[in-house]
Amino acid sequence: MSDQIARADQMANGDSRVGALEAMANNSSAATAQRQLMERIHHSPRMSDQRKNLKAVANDNAPIQRVTIEGADVDHRDNRDGDDTASLEFYDYYRGGGNATEETVIDEYMARQPAADFVNSEKWEGEIRMRGHLIDGMDEINDNNLFAYNWQEDQWTLPATWGAIPAEEADEGQNAAFMPAAGQSRLAALQDLFRAPAADESYYIDCSTAILAVHYRALAETMEALHAGSFDQRFAREDVVINAAGSGQVNAGQGMVDPPGEALAEEVALSGVGDLIPGDMVYFQNFSDYEATHSGPEAAWAGEHAIYKGNDQYRGFGTDSRAYDEMVEQLVTTYNDQGLNEGAARKAADARENSGESLNGELPGITDVKRARNPQGL
Repeated sequence: MSDQIARADQMANGDSRVGALEAMANNSSAATAQRQLMERIHHSPRMSDQRKNLKAVANDNAPIQRVTIEGADVDHRDNRDGDDTASLEFYDYYRGGGNATEETVIDEYMARQPAADFVNSEKWEGEIRMRGHLIDGMDEINDNNLFAYNWQEDQWTLPATWGAIPAEEADEGQNAAFMPAAGQSRLAALQDLFRAPAADESYYIDCSTAILAVHYRALAETMEALHAGSFDQRFAREDVVINAAGSGQVNAGQGMVDPPGEALAEEVALSGVGDLIPGDMVYFQNFSDYEATHSGPEAAWAGEHAIYKGNDQYRGFGTDSRAYDEMVEQLVTTYNDQGLNEGAARKAADARENSGESLNGELPGITDVKRARNPQGL
């Protein structure tokens, strides 16, 4: 079969690659997966935009994983030794081509989920787009300096397109939750969060509100890419609330309720960090005695909310991309240097605490993992 695919690839030039694949699929009983994929493409309303991105090259000696879409198994073969770049890149059809972030998502997703099952191609595309936007959004919010953390007042402020709402655990006079202002498009309000502030504007959030803002925006961008106008149609104004972790219930005009953002993700139990998929939202917890040994405005490192970016890279609000061990080292450093009470003992640089709650059995470490729900399930 590999010789047939190679011949088809030689025949292909630009969009004619698809025609070559069709010819190969029609003449080979071994090409069932490719033929099923082509049938799916021909019936797709997105065919004209993305058909040209389909590539059909296979390496029979590489590991095989599968994604099932509408009952059709499609091989994902990847030669990882660097000697041959050929792979069955069916995912190009879904990602639109040229997106390095989504390519990383797909590669690690397939490695972690070798028998992924999606009811249709749109759900698969939504999964990959969501994860890619989560990663890119956290980079954007940091690299463009869109927000800062208000160490002195521990107060959150957002642009005028957002209004503060009551929160159960908010300190008097402080803002802990926001929703789009009256008459404001939810999509436009989210986009406003990610514009560069003017010279006279200063906005403040923390790592928990940052990751929720990134999540909402990733969801909006994914839904809009699949169906323009669908985000505002699907979500009422009361459904889009940016709140700090620990805010408790919020009042978005319908009485005190659980923050609606909690329904956008689900907690997952993993056996270790090796099971993480790019786009997973994680929480690095510091030593368990942090709250008892720290106080004051700088005592803000009880943990760090972050996005797993793939290739052992993580990023939270106000941090660079770091490997797992580097994130842990950062938490040890901040434990010692920021907000430590007088008389409290410092931790050794290599100090670790045994913990059954952490993915690797130690603190500091990842204790919680959340995965964004697929847009089709909301």
